[in-house]
Amino acid sequence: MPKYRALSTRHFGPANNVAHAQIVSHAHAKGDQLMLKITTLSLLLLSAVATCRAQSLSASDILDWNLTITDPLASTTTVTLEGPLSGNNSLVQVLGSDLTATSSDLLFNYSATDGGLLLFQFPPLGNGSNFWCNSSANLQYACSLSVAGAESAAANSPSPGGYTLPVGNLVIASGGTPQGTDILYDVDQTWVDNGLTFSAVGTITTDGALTATPEPSGFEFLTLATGFLAFLKIRAVRNS
Repeated sequence: MPKYRALSTRHFGPANNVAHAQIVSHAHAKGDQLMLKITTLSLLLLSAVATCRAQSLSASDILDWNLTITDPLASTTTVTLEGPLSGNNSLVQVLGSDLTATSSDLLFNYSATDGGLLLFQFPPLGNGSNFWCNSSANLQYACSLSVAGAESAAANSPSPGGYTLPVGNLVIASGGTPQGTDILYDVDQTWVDNGLTFSAVGTITTDGALTATPEPSGFEFLTLATGFLAFLKIRAVRNS
């Protein structure tokens, strides 16, 4: 009867060590790749949140504007409203928190009920002519109108101007383009009132610091926490 000699595990020691080293090295490489993917995804998510979240603006955040108002009812049908850096012939007024900005758009909430207002006008403010105005849902008698929640425009007196009644939080300027530390937005608003076309067209420049450094949100913290937990898990696997 043939006899079989038991082989000692020491005969496989070096081979086992090499195999183990290869497995560990492979696991480390996989872990590094996974960590890189998680980090990249986290950064992309944070960037998307920073881009999409709207920040409330005040009048001091609006640095300049150049807006051409068209009012077919006026004796002079167009007027240009210019900010401090473009001619300085008009003023801006912002009430409430309904004017918001992202890095790409300016928005106004016409359905809000906080008495919000965005007004560009030849001085003095509230004189009833030469303006582009946006008001929230509960702000009556704004922009020389008895209606609320309106977008309206007028050139020179005695024109009553024209208005439309938008609903919701809508984009009023788009195409945000960095200009140094500021952001330049394009305005192209047109509406029809009683068969006549009114418009506000031009640009608005805001302080880009608001949209460039948004306040952290719960979603951002969740994203960071997820990435950190994944990192801890990988560390635990690599150390086991």
